[in-house]
Amino acid sequence: MLRGKSEWSKSDRELFAAHTSKANDCEFCIVVHSAFASSRARNPTWIENIIDDKKTDGQSEELTEALKFIKKLTQQSWNIDESDIQRLRMANISHEGIEDAATASILLSMGNRLADGLGFEIQSPTTIRRGKPLLINIGYRLYAL
Repeated sequence: MLRGKSEWSKSDRELFAAHTSKANDCEFCIVVHSAFASSRARNPTWIENIIDDKKTDGQSEELTEALKFIKKLTQQSWNIDESDIQRLRMANISHEGIEDAATASILLSMGNRLADGLGFEIQSPTTIRRGKPLLINIGYRLYAL
């Protein structure tokens, strides 16, 4: 989902992952996905501000509304209604774009629980930096244990 075909860029989807992880308070995933989103951003501070729910200059309406939706879907899914979908459509997000954002958030929520439940440890900045090219080129794959 974070690397397949989508109207959202890879950086946007990494940002969705970091934002979902922040909403779920999964420190491991916040660090990893923030690092990958930042690696593609012109200004890494911009990414940090977005993850912390701060509107930044140059942030599109589409991205702003998608992030609000993702946070609500993650923390208050029972309160999602047609008005939430209408806000996304008013921001010119297609049906496929809405599905992609929602699916990324839902899958990342499961990943957050896995990372927390199994005690994933935050890697050193050097290890994260070395892993970026592999992740960017190959993507995420879950292999049978």
